[in-house]
Amino acid sequence: MRHKIISSLIGGLGILITTGLYAQGNGAGLNNNNVVGWNNVPTSLVNEKISYSDVKGNCFWKDEWLPVKIFMNNGTIVKLPKAKLNFYANSVHYLNDKGNELAAQGGIKAVVFYSPFDTARVGVFKLLSGSVTEGREYFAQVLADGNISFLKVIQIKLAKQEADPMLKTIEWIFEPKELYFIQDKGALQELKSLNKKHLFSAVEYRSQDEGWLKMQKNNLRNERDIISFLIYRNTPGN
Repeated sequence: MRHKIISSLIGGLGILITTGLYAQGNGAGLNNNNVVGWNNVPTSLVNEKISYSDVKGNCFWKDEWLPVKIFMNNGTIVKLPKAKLNFYANSVHYLNDKGNELAAQGGIKAVVFYSPFDTARVGVFKLLSGSVTEGREYFAQVLADGNISFLKVIQIKLAKQEADPMLKTIEWIFEPKELYFIQDKGALQELKSLNKKHLFSAVEYRSQDEGWLKMQKNNLRNERDIISFLIYRNTPGN
């Protein structure tokens, strides 16, 4: 079921696959290809004179390096064998042919990650911006796609806390916050909570939906419930 769900997500990005050049290998065509390190950490980290290694927690979608296709705004598609998605810096980290870790930021429209063992898609992300995100850009994971899309954003905040009250030392941590959005007919709306009330404030309620929900014993209380329901709603004829 999970492979079926992920496979359906790329449908909305299909137009990207048929356009532009296809770049192989070490990241040709990506913007801001700088070696990751002191000179390529987010501004707020530099201002605090700390690096990624000084911060507790994780700012990446996955710890492991995964194959990826990156869809650029200019239509170019870049294929990389090892990449990670950085939610804090809003960038894609990848390894070049020499094993150096590089970071690409800006000019990216969508990112699709694949299993390292086969061709299964394991994560689809698109850039999200606008008034609903307060003018900021985020990589939103496409949990369900179609006429009605279900999107998930993980905001990462850099924070500090007292590590040892006696020694008066502090430590830096990455604090994650999950946000969910519904995109229906192009209109984007944040879901304040994952439940039936909030979902149907963003999605048109139909009387026949109630029968399907009861038959499936679906309470619309979590990601899986909402994904399953929107697959049903996005299926032609429903």
